[in-house]
Amino acid sequence: MLVKTKFFWSRLAILSLLALLLDFTNMACKSAPLVYVNKPALQKIQKVAVFPFANASKEPHAGEIVTQIFFTELVKTHQFQVEEMGNIMDFFIKQRIEQKDKIDKTRLTLLRNQFKVDAVFLGTVREFEEKGTIPIVEISLRLIETQTDQVIWRGSIERTGEDYVTIINIGRIRSLNKLTQYAVRELLKTTQK
Repeated sequence: MLVKTKFFWSRLAILSLLALLLDFTNMACKSAPLVYVNKPALQKIQKVAVFPFANASKEPHAGEIVTQIFFTELVKTHQFQVEEMGNIMDFFIKQRIEQKDKIDKTRLTLLRNQFKVDAVFLGTVREFEEKGTIPIVEISLRLIETQTDQVIWRGSIERTGEDYVTIINIGRIRSLNKLTQYAVRELLKTTQK
């Protein structure tokens, strides 16, 4: 009987180790956000604005949802002063800006003069959906300097609720908003001066 018990516990230990290895393999599959940074230019940025994100996903309100989550997470970082979203929406309407992921140099200059904004975040939500019970989000962002019209930071991230699973399936994200929050935080870490 003692031999059978030892055999059982040794098999259980081996199976547990295999499960842990599989979980660690799953964690290693998550790729880092794709990022370009012009560090010297980024370090000069004090105040930013966030334009409403363009929506290229199937979800009709994804642009607004992700914009709000991004704005909230950006403010929480305390990396930049952030112009109020209402002021930017008024500017957007007054300037009759239709294409949310592009802005011309003239309007950048107006934005800089009116709000003393050094740079503006533009973004596109490429995917924002649930496949079965797994949320999926893909976001591309750019930070454009208002004085030079140059991209000084660019980031892109694609995440699923499965990407945050750790040991023994702990950490799975089931909410699109929560997944977006995590993805945005990852991107914002790459903007640190």
